[in-house]
Amino acid sequence: MQLGPVNINNKARETESQTSDPKVIALLEATFHVLDKPKSLLSFTSLSFAAGGDSIFEMLLTARCVSLGYRIRVEDILRAKSLSTLARNMEPLIEEVLDVNPDVMNDSLFDLSPIQKLHFRQNSLRSDHFNRSMLLQSRQPRSLGCLKSAIEYVVEHHSMLRSSFDYCHNGSRDFLFETLTAPNFKIVVDIVKEKHKSTNFEAGPMLVVTQISVGDDIFISLICHHLVVDLVIWRIIIKDSEDLLQATTPLPPSTSNPTWVNAQQRRMLNEKGNYNFDKTVYIKPPQLQVQ
Repeated sequence: MQLGPVNINNKARETESQTSDPKVIALLEATFHVLDKPKSLLSFTSLSFAAGGDSIFEMLLTARCVSLGYRIRVEDILRAKSLSTLARNMEPLIEEVLDVNPDVMNDSLFDLSPIQKLHFRQNSLRSDHFNRSMLLQSRQPRSLGCLKSAIEYVVEHHSMLRSSFDYCHNGSRDFLFETLTAPNFKIVVDIVKEKHKSTNFEAGPMLVVTQISVGDDIFISLICHHLVVDLVIWRIIIKDSEDLLQATTPLPPSTSNPTWVNAQQRRMLNEKGNYNFDKTVYIKPPQLQVQ
């Protein structure tokens, strides 16, 4: 879902853009950030797909609003007729008290999430490369050091990118970063296919990033096991990387995975009972080893 429409000059009316309501201001900022569209294309009076949104937009918008201190429900976004009416459904964020020790957030074992438990139950043949990947082309080619630093920050920020699904975690790597050169795009595709074999959810790396130069073009391959990423998480990772490369404001705090898993388990207990499983996840402290 996207905000719109706009007038012939692609600008929202001045009466709409002049608001002091903190909820509307926060919602406008969140929508602008998620859509990566000029604020002049956003209107307070209607909601539509016209600006380029999709079905994942609602989840990303709720996550961004949380980082700005407000809670908003996906169903409210779907039902809202306008930005202003949607803002009225926003509530100041009150942190839930979860039974998680802060010391468990790094360098500790914690239980799998329900969907991860399902994966291991059904994966009796031990398929270790159930990966999801993205191949991006840089519109503004940047230096290797800049991209590498951005990936390091993103991995430090999102704890599951530092995870390993093994009790023996000595010597494991958080992620692998390489820079290569290829003569044409066909070779880029071959490189990406081969890099899918490099992930290892037990010993690491969980994330494999390859920067590939083809003449003046730069392609960036990101490969990660589906245990820790989905389409929504990919978009968050890519957006975080873009923000860091553009030297914008620091990333907002993220909820630790132990806290998130604990919340899911509590809901499962309330709705469907307890599901025992004998595997745990290890989160390493943010000490990155990049090759």
